[in-house]
Amino acid sequence: MNKGFAGIENLNMQGHNGGSGGGKVMVSGQRFVQGNHRLFLFIAKASQIVGRAEPDVYRVVNGVEQGYQRMPERPRGLAFASFLETGLRRGEVVVPGTILLAHRGEINAWKDDGGIWRIELPEKLYVVDGQHRLLGLKIAIEERNFQEAAELEIPVLLIEKSTELLEAELFRVINETAKKVRTDLARRILALKLQKQSLAADKNPLYQKRSWEVTATRIIDILGKEPESVWFGRIQLPNEPKRSTHIIRDKSFGDSLRPLLKDHPFAYYKPETLARGINEFWLGVKKLMDEAPDRDEYPHPFEKPDEYVLLKAIPGVFALHLVLRYLWTVWVNQGRQGPITADYVFEALKAASERADADAHFGTRAAWARDSVFSMYGGLKGATGLANLIIANLREAGYLLDWEEEGAE
Repeated sequence: MNKGFAGIENLNMQGHNGGSGGGKVMVSGQRFVQGNHRLFLFIAKASQIVGRAEPDVYRVVNGVEQGYQRMPERPRGLAFASFLETGLRRGEVVVPGTILLAHRGEINAWKDDGGIWRIELPEKLYVVDGQHRLLGLKIAIEERNFQEAAELEIPVLLIEKSTELLEAELFRVINETAKKVRTDLARRILALKLQKQSLAADKNPLYQKRSWEVTATRIIDILGKEPESVWFGRIQLPNEPKRSTHIIRDKSFGDSLRPLLKDHPFAYYKPETLARGINEFWLGVKKLMDEAPDRDEYPHPFEKPDEYVLLKAIPGVFALHLVLRYLWTVWVNQGRQGPITADYVFEALKAASERADADAHFGTRAAWARDSVFSMYGGLKGATGLANLIIANLREAGYLLDWEEEGAE
């Protein structure tokens, strides 16, 4: 037996408002042909689908392997159910994408006098793509009794006379070979639109959730376009052709600022203040490289950024923006006003670097070279580890937060 959704938390697979337990279900749509298969495209209410469709989950029956999909992940279904409920209550929900279903037999369908196809939904359908959306709908309808979800209309593409092999290949193509589409432009546009609505932020849950992106977008615009900025001309904006001066993408730089922008008190700072502090921080880092003990042996990282990982998203920018958050917090704890300064950053990093191990002396240019030990700090986890290493040296140099000073006493 194919467990599908039924194998998760003993979910009941009977239909709801026209599902598999509700008898015949008719929908209207269009038919087209590809190869030896008829395909039907139509709109159905969620309640008409969730009781009939299930994924063909991999299993072994009497020593024979069957199915091609993993068991659906309940947390993902719960997350989608919550997304639906929140959106439907606000009247703003849009469920993206078409659900791809398959039936391994003939489908009873005919064209009416108006040229519209009438399609009788089979009692058993297989989900090729969209299993977690359907699981979320099922949870919302059957477990949470959220009737608005039952009435939600969703687009469906149904394949007739399918086979397990065909479905497995379609599943692979959709989830493995399809090119991932970059979303940085969409995110920037969304951030700019939210920025215009910021005056009504207290009434806009989406703004409250993503306000850091609005701030990050403004900071990037300031840093990337201000000639006095360390990052002038170095950040590649979405849809902007890559130039030789570009060393980091808009989205990567913005993501690296997230810990700072979501932290107190920086979440309440104006973008202009934050941009100034971020630029001062990088001026301090630049001065550290200006005076590096091996400056006569290595070119300057700010002049030859491709030869180093210092100004690369991972690990340099992500790691150092975590260091910035820590050091700026120390600055605030010390009762200092305004943005952190380049001189303060330089003195702090210089003192901390002198306490670093020889192979992790971040005050040298060699430490940041592409073939250095720092280049092996890959991914967000690696960047965080590198940041923690530098922060530990800052603590040793006496740059402590309030609670750390109390503990030291």
